[in-house]
Amino acid sequence: AKSLGFSGIHWDTLGTWDSPDHLGLPAHDASFTGFLRAAFPVLRERGLEQTMNFVNGYGWDPLLARPVGLGWIGQVVAFPYWEVWSPDDEAKFHGEFSSRGGAVMAQYPGLDAHHGEIDVQTQNVHLQGMEPLDIAILRWQVTVANGCTYVMVGDGLKHIRQPYFPNTMAMSEAALDKARSALQLPPGLPTP
Repeated sequence: AKSLGFSGIHWDTLGTWDSPDHLGLPAHDASFTGFLRAAFPVLRERGLEQTMNFVNGYGWDPLLARPVGLGWIGQVVAFPYWEVWSPDDEAKFHGEFSSRGGAVMAQYPGLDAHHGEIDVQTQNVHLQGMEPLDIAILRWQVTVANGCTYVMVGDGLKHIRQPYFPNTMAMSEAALDKARSALQLPPGLPTP
């Protein structure tokens, strides 16, 4: 990773699925904390940081973000990164990080304003009728107001819609203007 110019590694997970049809994956005895602590010295030796996708906060331990040494690479995780799938878990994220900030929230705004009529989007069902860009802007505003960051734009001028990041939507000039205005960004910035 370092030889390719990356500053770290992002470990992706699927969280935990408690419903019977998902077979309780991953194993409930899996220790994300143990894995991250074991990987930390190996990565630090190579000058790399790490993050992990804590789905709905599963596996998160606040001690992972505490300094364990000196320098820019002194935390087990560089920053907390949560993928959130329900309003309750969104509230849990803000409750955990609003006082300390520095975390990243990914909560996908969906493919269209129907949010569940065809493809169930549990994170947006309560927002049926609201366009995905408007949801993304609202979530960005709330997350930034709490001192954190929201995953919204990737691959240039495209906004995230679902967990498969290549399935982004190009932002028109009108959409960019709307986002810049709502997020109070300076006019010179090309992306929100």
